[in-house]
Amino acid sequence: MNSEFLIIFDCDGVLVDSEPITTRVFNGLLAELGIHQTTQETMEKYLGRTMNACYQMIQQEYNITIPEYYPQLFLQQCKTEFEKELQPVRGITTVLQKLPYSSCVASSGRYEKMNITLSLTGLIPYFAGRIFSAQDVERGKPAPDIFLYAAKRMNYQPHQCIVVEDSPLGAQAANAANMLCIGYAERTPAERLQQHTPHIITTMQQLLPTIEHCIMLLSQSAPNH
Repeated sequence: MNSEFLIIFDCDGVLVDSEPITTRVFNGLLAELGIHQTTQETMEKYLGRTMNACYQMIQQEYNITIPEYYPQLFLQQCKTEFEKELQPVRGITTVLQKLPYSSCVASSGRYEKMNITLSLTGLIPYFAGRIFSAQDVERGKPAPDIFLYAAKRMNYQPHQCIVVEDSPLGAQAANAANMLCIGYAERTPAERLQQHTPHIITTMQQLLPTIEHCIMLLSQSAPNH
């Protein structure tokens, strides 16, 4: 294990293929409030944000009050659907088996949800004790707080970190943290990620070579070089 660099993984859409499920559940709950959005609209507006931020945006945009029980209802409905159909992102298990660097998870998702999704997909052993949530920081993405917090907890400096993200907000957060970012553009249009990082992959088979390329860039620009 090479401990000189840290690979920070987002969770939803990078490790677990949860976003189509959560978007479907989320839109179903919004429809009960009389709000109708397409899958694309929901993902473009809310992908990468904390659920609290999503609810605040909805309340402001539609001038409504989200019922207090909605967050727990959302989680319960997601859990039911996760148990039926959630899968790891295609190819990520092989990446984690072969990854020669230290790693952790840093996500906008709540701990309760991450424990469910990472357990159901068999990925939690790869990150035991190294899972960090935006619950622990003041600001969610695109602020850098969650990535800086994860790096600090793992005893790394930003220039030693590479973030793997699938949302433009997450890529912005990585940039704000002064960390290199690899954009995973399977469900997110590549052009939306390319606005924030030149390092774009469309399959997980490309991730390990891209990590090596980014580490070469970091090694060349390291403060002690």
